[in-house]
Amino acid sequence: QRLKVPIVVLDNKFENRDFDAVVMDNEAGVFLAVEHLKSLGHLEIGHLGSVLTIDNFTARENGFKTALEQLGLRYNHCYDFKLMPSIDESFAMMTECIKKARSLPTAFFADNDIIAIGAVRALKQAGIAVPKDISVIGFDDLPICQMIDPALSTIKILKKKMGQMAVSRLIDK
Repeated sequence: QRLKVPIVVLDNKFENRDFDAVVMDNEAGVFLAVEHLKSLGHLEIGHLGSVLTIDNFTARENGFKTALEQLGLRYNHCYDFKLMPSIDESFAMMTECIKKARSLPTAFFADNDIIAIGAVRALKQAGIAVPKDISVIGFDDLPICQMIDPALSTIKILKKKMGQMAVSRLIDK
């Protein structure tokens, strides 16, 4: 704030600071994911959240619960697994969650693609067919999503558009 140059923050916001910001609508993205899973017939949808508390993950978790409520689905805390947002750590943590779980939902929404990929790997290793037995949808649309088997369904973030909006706003300032 002490700098006397224009600033536009991208992919983050500071509630108590006077900065312009360009952010994604996490809640709307999560709603699309949950709505898609419901349209496929899934009524028991779990959440693969992050153990790290960053604004985007918090918004996605809140959006997940809101989407379930708005779509007439029940939130089941037993299907809410917290994983590290790295492929290897989410795989290891999901492996443990699968071992401890009494039951699993028919689908999961993951806070990001990295968590989803690690979880899919753990599900497959446990003999659970994805998406036949359990569907998984991520968030971010990382290029790796098309390289894994099966390809990961994911919510696309319009990164280029966000960048263009931020630069445009910065020029305006």
